[in-house]
Formats: sequence, C-alpha cells, structure tokens
Amino acid sequence: MGNGVFQTVVDQRADGRQRAALEAISHGRETEPGTLIWQVFSATVSKLLPTQYKPIDLDIDLEQRNASLHLPGIVDGSASSILNPVTGQQHKVQVKLPNGFEFTEAEFVSGKAKAPGEIRLDFDGTHAHLARVHWSTRGVVR
Repeated sequence: MGNGVFQTVVDQRADGRQRAALEAISHGRETEPGTLIWQVFSATVSKLLPTQYKPIDLDIDLEQRNASLHLPGIVDGSASSILNPVTGQQHKVQVKLPNGFEFTEAEFVSGKAKAPGEIRLDFDGTHAHLARVHWSTRGVVR
C-alpha cells in the first residue's frame, strides 16, 4: 500500500445493489490484479474515505473534446481541447493503447479541477484525457 487517499463517489440515484457493485469496482475488489486501473489504484492508497452518494453532473462531448463535472461539495472540473500556443487552433491529440489497463484509445485534453474537500485539488491547464471505456472484472474489454 502507498500513501494515497481515495474516495468513491456514486450517483445518488443508484440503488443498493448498484452502490455496492460500484464501490467494489472502485476499490479494486473482484478484479484480477493488474488488469484494471481501479485495481491498480487500490494498491497505491493507504486510506479509503467513506463512499459519498451525490448527484453527479457530468457532460462529455468526445468529438469536441470538451467535458464538465460537478459533484456538489466535492469537485468541479472541466476539460477542453489543447490549443496551439501560436495559432490558437485546437490540437487533436489521440493515444492508442491496444493493451492498456485504463483505455484502448483516448483524446488528450487540457484539464481543470478544484476540490475543496478532504482530497484537495486545484489544477488548471493540466493533463486530462477523455475516453470511451468498457470494463469487466478481467480488465478492458477489447
């Protein structure tokens, strides 16, 4: 175990069965070691904060490379295209990882996040990526 702190947030609309399943996934349980990002994260944290049940306001436009996230009292974040510093035009930056444990293809973007809670974040213009994911207990479904 590492020194990290981790907290799961599940949409408040989830029923009891969904809440338990999502918490198990996010804590890396019921996943083969090293096959899924959540299991890898679980090996690096030493403190799991209690799961929060909040409204999750998430909007992603993969084609335009934009996203916004609002979790009341926990985090506000956004992502947008990386801009060319000379022309101001949008860069389209893609990465393919055919054997990745997080995704197989992602759009790299500029991220911003502010979290006032127990896990404090204040990032602006940092790395972020947007990806469609399909996961199972054995990792990324290809």
